[in-house]
Amino acid sequence: MTILLSSVYGGASGVTIGRAYRNRSGHRRIRPVKLLLRTLFVLPALLLSGTAEAATCTVSTVPVAFGSYDPRSSTPIDGVGTINIGCDKAPAVKPITISAGGSGLFTNRVMKNGSWNLNYNLYTSAARTQIWGNGTGGSVSVNYGGPGTGPSYSITVYGRIPASQNVGAGSYSDSLIVTISF
Repeated sequence: MTILLSSVYGGASGVTIGRAYRNRSGHRRIRPVKLLLRTLFVLPALLLSGTAEAATCTVSTVPVAFGSYDPRSSTPIDGVGTINIGCDKAPAVKPITISAGGSGLFTNRVMKNGSWNLNYNLYTSAARTQIWGNGTGGSVSVNYGGPGTGPSYSITVYGRIPASQNVGAGSYSDSLIVTISF
């Protein structure tokens, strides 16, 4: 069975870039504002029934949090989130995939604020070298389950906003679909 979980990025829980102001000496500064990339899953619990081999599982998430972002900084902003899966027994090895979002490309996910674009991506490890997607377009999926594992899984989602992006102040958002197969 495949379950689609809708992940929404934006609104009050989206990414907000700093506001411009002038300091006492008249220099233009940008005040960094905390960034939070929040994942809201529409289907918080998944129950399977029917065959003797089927596992009964629940799913919950912890949002990807980025902290503060300064467009003038030469350092990327990293954040982590978690997908938690709890089953009554270990399911067979199955993939977890994440859609490309509004950009349609895994290699260049984009959060939007009007005409402004803020590039970001989600990765499978802290090294942030493999893009988490569906196995196409330069991405890979993440497997969980299998003999000798579980029945509980805590899978980390690693996020990164590249440095030095020329973007305006405001809230940025993107929508993704996370697919968990049982």
